[in-house]
Amino acid sequence: MTLDRWMAREGVDDETLATQVGSHRITISRIRRRVNFPSWELAAKIKAVTKGRVRADDFLPAEDTV
Repeated sequence: MTLDRWMAREGVDDETLATQVGSHRITISRIRRRVNFPSWELAAKIKAVTKGRVRADDFLPAEDTV
């Protein structure tokens, strides 16, 4: 599941997720919009907060766009 979909589904905004994972709102916004990719450490924190619904693989480009 993409971070964007999970956040919309759960009603979580950038600021809330940033606080939960110890990051900045703008960083989460850029990751959510797929402008930037998270570090491995941040991807692990996102996975933990989302209870495994958003995994590191979910940040990779879709197979049909490669």
